[in-house]
Amino acid sequence: MLKNLYYVAEFSLPNNKAYTIHVVKMLNALNENLSTCELIIPYNDNKYSYSNLKEIFCLKKKKFIIKSIFHKKYQLTFLLRIIFAFKAALYIKTNKNIITRSIMTSFFLVLFKKKHILEIHHELHGLSKFLFINLNTINSIYIMKIIFISKSLKNFYKNKTENSIAIPDAVDMHFFKKNKIKNKIKNI
Repeated sequence: MLKNLYYVAEFSLPNNKAYTIHVVKMLNALNENLSTCELIIPYNDNKYSYSNLKEIFCLKKKKFIIKSIFHKKYQLTFLLRIIFAFKAALYIKTNKNIITRSIMTSFFLVLFKKKHILEIHHELHGLSKFLFINLNTINSIYIMKIIFISKSLKNFYKNKTENSIAIPDAVDMHFFKKNKIKNKIKNI
């Protein structure tokens, strides 16, 4: 059993976007085998706790901690994303069991020599592409594994990194009922 996990994501609460749902569901699944699990986000309206998320997202596992980096809600501009990433990387005291979907947080974790797993859900552009592809940060020894959201995205970066895996999004199948479709022949 792992002791703890830090998961860094760039969304604020309250929020019901796909990114948020995916991260919360991932934490719910991962938390089963952890003693503590901490979600690090830019901002959390104090009204939102694990209990709120449990009700909204139908969570079934044990509680996880929500850590807010900023004390006020901001629109995450380019500069604020960099500040968030820097502060999140500084906040993490351990050198293991870190997952992030934040490209900039991954960059600072590499600078601070903290091993982590990076999730990439889209093609890198701009500064992210420069830092990870042109400067070859994508192959840092501190990025233990890169998780691509699709095989096509993994194939797009296949010549850039070898330490990767494609894990497509999943859904909770128990929320969907299987209906048998009966073939009815209609006479017209």
